[in-house]
Amino acid sequence: MQTLPPLIDDLWPPKPQAIAKLEQSLRENRPRALVQMATGSGKTLLAIVLSYRLIKFAGARRVLFLVDRGNLGRQTKKEFDQYVSPYNNYKFGEEYIVQHLTSNQLDSSARVVICTIQRMYSMLKGRELPEEDEEHSTEDAEGLFKDTPP
Repeated sequence: MQTLPPLIDDLWPPKPQAIAKLEQSLRENRPRALVQMATGSGKTLLAIVLSYRLIKFAGARRVLFLVDRGNLGRQTKKEFDQYVSPYNNYKFGEEYIVQHLTSNQLDSSARVVICTIQRMYSMLKGRELPEEDEEHSTEDAEGLFKDTPP
């Protein structure tokens, strides 16, 4: 984590500062951090840039990107695939495998896994989740999280 190259993305504020602070937190062995930004301010792009840097330069084996609805997962997958690295001009999806989980099968070679909270819960519980159950916000999906008595 000590050897990350300078950030050379052409990002609008406050993203460069947020990335610098997140990387500083990781260098100081403080792996927990919260980024709070307004709707439409580029949180997904910030996460993509940070994920790329962690995989490319810091040896991260895999990044888990959680979303609360299937449509956000599909949108996020497109954004990851289309991100062009300023370090080598490759698209993220050309350089690394990005998987949007739509079943409980994880691609072991995926470097980024995009998953709904509902699917992650179902995987942790060892249950299959119909794909259509991922289309509702977790606020609308209380029934998915209630354990049924044996």
